[in-house]
Amino acid sequence: MKKLSILSLALAVILTGCLTQRDDKTTDRATLQAGQQVSAEMVGWVAVPPCNAQVKQDKGISYAVLPAHCVIPKTMDEWVAVNPEFFTKLSEIKVEVPVAVEAQRWVLKPEGKSVPKDKQGWIAVPYSEPIIEKSDYKKDRQMAVLASNNIVPKEMNGFVAIDRDTLAKLVAAYMSTGPGSKASK
Repeated sequence: MKKLSILSLALAVILTGCLTQRDDKTTDRATLQAGQQVSAEMVGWVAVPPCNAQVKQDKGISYAVLPAHCVIPKTMDEWVAVNPEFFTKLSEIKVEVPVAVEAQRWVLKPEGKSVPKDKQGWIAVPYSEPIIEKSDYKKDRQMAVLASNNIVPKEMNGFVAIDRDTLAKLVAAYMSTGPGSKASK
């Protein structure tokens, strides 16, 4: 009887420590570990391989080229992403669009299912994507407001993320001195 209670206590400790859990209490983001059990609160979350949109600096402008199927980090919350052609018009910076890869996503379900070994280190978040706004008048102008933990959809592969202040400065310069200044006359 004593062995059975010790065994059940050990099993409870093992199972409790093996559930998927958030990276920290203040975020809806988890780094998966192979063998963990999908917790009830994370059923329906989507996991993608880890990747980083590296912030670059050119001509005094900080920006990041977004690869598809990446999770937006906290540092880019409230940034705006514009399509590469529009960014080049505004900044005169030519960006290299990353090669589009096939979507790799894993939906966390059902509760209690083990995280496969090949999903080790993947990032899991509640599923959400930025909404792309398109101009009816200028077809080459597309943008989306980013929120942390958004997953970049394949349609946004290569979009350029910049903060709102930088976007405002680029638009103002474009409209006053660049090719856009001809449109206002």
